[in-house]
Amino acid sequence: FKAGYKYIIGNHFFVMGALGYSSFKYFYSDEDGNLVSNKDGGFTWAPGIGVQFNALELGLRYESFSIKGGSISNLGFRLGFNF
Repeated sequence: FKAGYKYIIGNHFFVMGALGYSSFKYFYSDEDGNLVSNKDGGFTWAPGIGVQFNALELGLRYESFSIKGGSISNLGFRLGFNF
């Protein structure tokens, strides 16, 4: 669950951000080769920048999930269409 805001700068550029909580499940193999699953969750934050041309939107976003013992992060490109 995240809530965010998009601020448009000039005619084409924007910055956006989101804060919230993420819950996820992951799988791994233990030392005996058995498939094991675990659930975790934590604080999430995601700043982003982008450009829009009429209905098309291109963006770059960094997203990070804080979990016990560290964090999980990713960097993503986004292509959107505004209705």
